[in-house]
Amino acid sequence: MITSQDVWVSDLERVSAIVLRAMRRPVLTLIAIFAITIVGMVLMPGPVVDGETTRMGFFHALYFLSYTATTTGFGEIPNEFSDAQRLWAIVSLVISVIAWVYAIGSIITLLQNEDFRRGVAQKRFSRQVSRINEPFFIICGFGDTGSLLTRGLLTSGFRAVVIDKDPNRVAVLQRRDYPVTVPGLCADMGIPRHLIAAGLTRPNCRAVVAVTNDEGINRKSVVMTHLINPAVQLICRSTSRIEGEFLEALGVQVVDPFKIFAGQLGMALNRPVLHTLIGWLVGAEGVKLDQPVRPPRGTWILCGFGRMGKSMRAALQEQQIRTLVIDPD
Repeated sequence: MITSQDVWVSDLERVSAIVLRAMRRPVLTLIAIFAITIVGMVLMPGPVVDGETTRMGFFHALYFLSYTATTTGFGEIPNEFSDAQRLWAIVSLVISVIAWVYAIGSIITLLQNEDFRRGVAQKRFSRQVSRINEPFFIICGFGDTGSLLTRGLLTSGFRAVVIDKDPNRVAVLQRRDYPVTVPGLCADMGIPRHLIAAGLTRPNCRAVVAVTNDEGINRKSVVMTHLINPAVQLICRSTSRIEGEFLEALGVQVVDPFKIFAGQLGMALNRPVLHTLIGWLVGAEGVKLDQPVRPPRGTWILCGFGRMGKSMRAALQEQQIRTLVIDPD
């Protein structure tokens, strides 16, 4: 079985491959230019001392060109240069500056490479997940539901890991004032390696919660999770009856927001005190025990008759409330 450690190593290898591919030519150019300038400096005749022409050794040539390349400038060593050596030093400095400009430009281009930045982000994400020792949940989708769920889990003492295809949502995640770091990855949560990078195979992973707006992605995420680690609890958002039956056959806990809202509305109509008590117990905002919500009875007009409208009408009919429907279809 592929583990999160294997994925971390794979991300590191991918980043290394991108760096080597992008920097191979600039590094080879620098090495070639240094070799040519060092050899040229050694071959250039130096000043005449005691009737003999002196020459610079390889070590002194390397030392001179190294500190000159950093613009430090310690002077002419070990002896004063001849005109030929000074001329070659000028040529060496010019072509070295060109080579360094080329190398620095390649580094800037590398830092702007999307594959490189994505690889670095995935490696950082895998490293953050590997440091989580507490029980955690993998949340697929960081919309309104995912954001509220993440904060609720952190408040309850759990940790959370987020995967979302929208880079803007992942960027928002990094700016949230959560008490602990919540690792986030911009990726397709239906790809197995991304789920494994999120810690799916780790023993402290408690569940995978798929709450994106795309039910196809939700289904793909939970199916991949079930194949990789059947022991992990699966929770999936779905508003389709057929889709829900298929997921329930896999042992997935299906959450239908339309049915939940309709059920809460029915409870508020039939048992408003119980509805208020449940809201108070779960910490719903603005709920007061002495002010239960009492929706008006009588004829209700439903503007729209999609999946939400059908669930609302069924809940209202259970309470024997007359409904009228307005829909352009």
